[in-house]
Amino acid sequence: MSGATREKVVNGAMWSGAGRMLSMPAGFLSTLVLSRAVSPADNGAYFVALSIIMIAAGMGAVGMDQVVVRFAATNAAHGNHAALRQVITRCLGIVAVCALLLAAVFL
Repeated sequence: MSGATREKVVNGAMWSGAGRMLSMPAGFLSTLVLSRAVSPADNGAYFVALSIIMIAAGMGAVGMDQVVVRFAATNAAHGNHAALRQVITRCLGIVAVCALLLAAVFL
């Protein structure tokens, strides 16, 4: 791996790690403030809705986040921009169809 590539990977990993480390306390604080601000029944309803949304988002993505990273990285490394565009378009289409089907199931 070249020095410039290694520097980009390390820089990206540091930004990603810093974002995760900042999002954890922010999530804790928002949960703490929310639990103090609303009634226990409303708090329970909020967390049930949040859980359903998180599960639906995971199901709606159908693993395309991993697929697009794998194939997009390969095509980008080879400079094949047409195939890269095709992979991204196809993954977005699959996710959109699956999300609509999942929304129809919930309705």
